[in-house]
Formats: sequence, C-alpha cells, structure tokens
Amino acid sequence: MKEIKNILICGAGMMGKNIGYVFASNPGFQVGMYDLYPTDVEAGIRTNTRQLLDKGV
Repeated sequence: MKEIKNILICGAGMMGKNIGYVFASNPGFQVGMYDLYPTDVEAGIRTNTRQLLDKGV
C-alpha cells in the first residue's frame, strides 16, 4: 500500500482547521486547506498559530 504524504482538508470550519492542525504538526505530511471563503482558511491558520504561541510551542 502506498504511503500517504499529501492531505487536503476541504472546509476550514471548526473541525477542518483542527484536523489540518493535527496533520500539519507532523512533518511527514504536506497539508493543504480549501474553503469557499479564503478568509476562513486564513482565520483558522491565525487562530492555531496564536494558540501555539500562547502555549510557548
């Protein structure tokens, strides 16, 4: 079976951004995110980055 390396998340809502976060935290995956509203993708990235910085990661 072929190893999965590329992940595409469709939807940057509550679940999508967090699923993307989990995969993106693993250096073995390339993660892309798509949403009908690009500002949702940007907001999700901003939120997760802020959470990481707040935790000192």
